[in-house]
Amino acid sequence: MWTVRPVASVVSALAGPLGLMARYAPSTSAETYLLQAPFAGNVLTTDREMWDYMRRQVAEVPDLALGGPSIGWLKAALRECAALAVMPAPKVPAICALGTVEKVVDVPPVHLRMAGWANGQLDLYPGAEHEIMMEGPAVRQRFFDRAAALFEAMETARCEAMGARAMPGTAATASSRRANGSRKPSGEEASHASQTVWKRP
Repeated sequence: MWTVRPVASVVSALAGPLGLMARYAPSTSAETYLLQAPFAGNVLTTDREMWDYMRRQVAEVPDLALGGPSIGWLKAALRECAALAVMPAPKVPAICALGTVEKVVDVPPVHLRMAGWANGQLDLYPGAEHEIMMEGPAVRQRFFDRAAALFEAMETARCEAMGARAMPGTAATASSRRANGSRKPSGEEASHASQTVWKRP
């Protein structure tokens, strides 16, 4: 939902009258960015191992490659972002992972949205680029641990709420058990499967 660079608005506005909406957005083409750009200076990841993994994947399975967006797609995306920007944040817990050297999306709107998200957290990753889940092992583990902990907490709350509606006293019993030392799985434990997948590209 984050807005892209401001120049995109100008390009998308001019393309319509000129009949260029089906053209690729400037600086993009049908070829995926991964096969066009060198590792040095890329805007996706600082981790060479993950970069090589992603390049191998799209080279071996071209159907998984993502080309550039059309100008028409870009215009629709900007319109949607503008509509979302004036809406209040959803009343659900959320974590927004953002690299401190992000270059793909416009960063100020991200900070603005998360500052107004009552139960949202902006999680900054020093030195990370756009693809947090494609960064180095430490960044990936931190992200998956925190995401798994959030999902586990939400699932626990959902189950307790369902139990409370079906059987009065369930929520109080669950709270009492936690207060007396019952332990929920840690984020590390809950995300074990995810970590196993991503430790070795």
